[in-house]
Amino acid sequence: MARAPVEFDVTLNDTRQEKRIIRVTAQADYAEDGRMRHLVLLGVDETMRRAAEVRLFDASRLATLGEMASSIAHEINQPLAVIRLAAETLNEEFQLAEPGVVPAELREFTGRKLERIANQTERASTIIRDLRIFARKPDDQPTPFSVPDALRGAADLVHEQLRLASVAIELRLDEACGQVLGHANRLQQVVINLVLNARDAMLEKPGDAPPTIRVHAYPKPDGSGVVVDVEDNGPGIPPKVLPRLFEPFFTTKPGGKGTGLGLSISYEIVRQMGGTISAENLEGKGARFRFTLPIAPVVATVDNSAIAAE
Repeated sequence: MARAPVEFDVTLNDTRQEKRIIRVTAQADYAEDGRMRHLVLLGVDETMRRAAEVRLFDASRLATLGEMASSIAHEINQPLAVIRLAAETLNEEFQLAEPGVVPAELREFTGRKLERIANQTERASTIIRDLRIFARKPDDQPTPFSVPDALRGAADLVHEQLRLASVAIELRLDEACGQVLGHANRLQQVVINLVLNARDAMLEKPGDAPPTIRVHAYPKPDGSGVVVDVEDNGPGIPPKVLPRLFEPFFTTKPGGKGTGLGLSISYEIVRQMGGTISAENLEGKGARFRFTLPIAPVVATVDNSAIAAE
């Protein structure tokens, strides 16, 4: 009587000390008297297939979260507009009131508070706008966009998380950067991932100086591309980790706190935009991630009026 094969997974390290997942199928061959004569083992390397499955699941989950975030942002924007309009209207009423009706001190105090409410609602609306742009599903056609504008949007999205963690962020964005070709929200995804990784590293091993992240964008000397540096003053990257940073599923974070996909996805996004990304330790203290993107090609335009005149 044939017995069903047994399947199980085995995790091994190859010659480069990289983790491989092997799916093993064991099939026993029995004699008529029931004794096992042979045991056939078949091992299939499923590392890449498993990685593709996780990427697909991760992409589907992110797409769902993006749709939810976009819907929620739209709903939040409506009451924010009402709050801002009410604050501005009330402030105008106070300013137009007769001097004897509202004491000067109360008028000044109320004016400051209402102006603060209006400013904060405007800030919240800006964050929501950036969030909706980030969550928007890009089409297949890449378009030229400004790197400094995309970086400012990414910084707005993580500003509150960094503030709560007492991590400062400094932006140095050269407006002379030419436009690049791609999707702005995907570039924001890369920067947000790098910034949050830097935050986690600095909080895990705090140093003497206040934790600071610097984002610097500038054109290449020959004008052929845009360079973006994301630096921190944290503990740096262990030398043995550097060669494996962009491998799928590789993470130095404890279980449950990292999937090991963030940097590999960032690498793929930059590669699809025709760029390169690398990581290194700074001479003093900290780490630097640098990615370079090519300038968007200039599309020639045709002067239709000149053609018509001919």
